Amino acid sequence: MILDAFGIPDYSPLQVSEFLRALNMSHTLEGGFLRHLTCTVDSLCSEQPVWPVVVDRIKAIPRIRTTVDRQVLFVCDSLSALSTTNIGTDLWPENRGHDAVCKFKKVLIRANRSKGWALTTKELTTLEYVESASKPSYLNWIQSAIYKITPYALRKEVQQLVISYLAGGASYTALNKKLRSSLKLQDLHELLNQPKAKELREAVLMLSRLPVEAVAKATGFQTFEILYVARSSEKNKG
Repeated sequence: MILDAFGIPDYSPLQVSEFLRALNMSHTLEGGFLRHLTCTVDSLCSEQPVWPVVVDRIKAIPRIRTTVDRQVLFVCDSLSALSTTNIGTDLWPENRGHDAVCKFKKVLIRANRSKGWALTTKELTTLEYVESASKPSYLNWIQSAIYKITPYALRKEVQQLVISYLAGGASYTALNKKLRSSLKLQDLHELLNQPKAKELREAVLMLSRLPVEAVAKATGFQTFEILYVARSSEKNKG
């Protein structure tokens, strides 16, 4: 039985395996493009309440061969792909915190109390599928620029300010002042000076009077971009 699943948009399966090794957790890696492969890393722990399974993409989940009970999935895939599913976001960079190993431990403890999980996905329209497959979204570019920022404290501060701006909470003046304060933020500054930034902000604000599907159709942004900004903004306020 699968207890829970967590998405990871910025680490490879091998990197996730290293985190699990640091926790002395035996686990399995599954996936592969030409043929489905399985590799088990065992004997790291004599007894454990859950069995982690690291999967290299969402499409590999139905093909999992691991038969050990009480599985917890760690799914490595793109932000856009993960956003169309019910896979948990606890291990996304903005939610993970500075100590990744500690966060992995926390989600494993929580998953041990879960009563079960099954994959559900939002069906993409043909246009959404073509757009997501043909080019990275504007939000993907922003996220990539944010993930490169060091140290972590600066990354977190900038990320919250960017989300606040895109959700209509922070002014452009405050955002521009911060992004001009360091050369480390130059790439992000250039991205958020594009007309797309203002257009995405306006799209998110439209959610107050229109459903997300209507906003996406009217603005050309993908639904996951709009919902990600809106939900992240609410989480920051909480």
